Amino acid sequence: MIGFALVASLLSMAADPISAPRPAYTDAQAKHDLNILIETFRTAILRKDKAAFLALFADTPIIWQPVDSDARLAQSHSPGKSRTKVASDPANGPRWFIENIVGSSNRHEETFENIQIQNDNDIASITFDFSYRVNGKPITVGKESWHVVRSEKGWRIISVIFSRG
Repeated sequence: MIGFALVASLLSMAADPISAPRPAYTDAQAKHDLNILIETFRTAILRKDKAAFLALFADTPIIWQPVDSDARLAQSHSPGKSRTKVASDPANGPRWFIENIVGSSNRHEETFENIQIQNDNDIASITFDFSYRVNGKPITVGKESWHVVRSEKGWRIISVIFSRG
């Protein structure tokens, strides 16, 4: 009887995917998955794919923070209108960004160069030079940095910080 109970217990553990040992998540897999995240971000903008874009972000409040360069700040200064280098608007975030793209008849594209990824297979920092283009014309260029976490749903962005030159 004990032998039968032991066999039944072992069989139930083997059938349970949660209890089954999982292969280790490797650095190579993390790098591959993070590059897919970057490419999905880029193509979601090109395709105006709101669902794909929003799926890249964690289900938590997201930091979406632009920082204007001194030159941009000086150019945008007009009498009676005050601008700050680090303006914060809680309404501006991933949803606001992609909805403006989807609602536009123009072609939007963000390109990435000099991509640097640092990760420990659970958190990652992704930094790159970017150029944001509308109808092929650069509108904003600068540095961009994402903080990313690996959740049960895969890698998700929790913050986007970017300079605007």
